[in-house]
Amino acid sequence: MTKTGTAVAKPELQKDQLLYLMKPVADRLGQQKALENAALVAFELEKIGPRMIFGWAMMDQTDDGKAIKQGWADDWVDVLGEFPIAEVKRAIGDCIAANPKQAPNEHAVKAAINAHRAKAIQKAPKPTPQPELVSTDTSEEARAERAERAARIMEEVMAGYREKE
Repeated sequence: MTKTGTAVAKPELQKDQLLYLMKPVADRLGQQKALENAALVAFELEKIGPRMIFGWAMMDQTDDGKAIKQGWADDWVDVLGEFPIAEVKRAIGDCIAANPKQAPNEHAVKAAINAHRAKAIQKAPKPTPQPELVSTDTSEEARAERAERAARIMEEVMAGYREKE
């Protein structure tokens, strides 16, 4: 929405543009961005953990608890690390909205991401095929014939307009 209250339309992406955006982060942006993205995915687990998982804060007090938290973080990064963090956040929100009393697991989040992507692909406008040229003959005789035919058609059209006046 703009300040005047009118909605701003998002540019519609073609299917091939969407498919490019759906490539793993490392393929699109490089290894450094992929590592940053993986750290952000683990941070998202740290954000929802205290709200959703009973005893999350107490896990840091024991070695076993630390190992459990690290295992969960590793699982999240393994499954969700290839997805952009914006998609992960949106999918986490969807999972929490669908089942507010249970912490989402990494596979439910991945399923939500894939569902969003499938909808985006279905909504994307299909690429329009480019029309092929009618004639590939470029000889002088063919050009002269086409020019003569075009002149006749234009003469007929103009005669029709003159009759109406």
